[in-house]
Amino acid sequence: MLFITGCASIAKTIKDNPKSFNQYNPDGTLKAGKITFVYIPDPGEKVDSVYIAGTFNQWNEGLPDYEFYRMENGNYKIELELPAGKYVYQYMINGNWLKYDAGTITGGMETITNKIAPLPDSFYKDCFGGPGVVIVLK
Repeated sequence: MLFITGCASIAKTIKDNPKSFNQYNPDGTLKAGKITFVYIPDPGEKVDSVYIAGTFNQWNEGLPDYEFYRMENGNYKIELELPAGKYVYQYMINGNWLKYDAGTITGGMETITNKIAPLPDSFYKDCFGGPGVVIVLK
């Protein structure tokens, strides 16, 4: 596990090495077990709370067990124990779903690669047009 202290930037770490927070299988898939989710606010972004909701918690929003904690460097982190499977989820920032345009992302996922970890395997558009992040654990 990587811990970053002082002035080091987690955003730079995710950009340079998106695998630094989690363990991966030889085929490049995320290894099931303890998964570290990270949210990096934009400079000057006011963040009061960060939660995660998805198929692993029946999309229940705002559950205390799914609240990120604020790290010393201002980024947010949570670790969840997840068995092998495919998961769809989304980050909730200050009570609102994290917004990005999944329709414009084609493989590179450019709009959020410096904001979240782990990097998504793909995206999912729900029936309301909102994007969800998809990861596969093996």
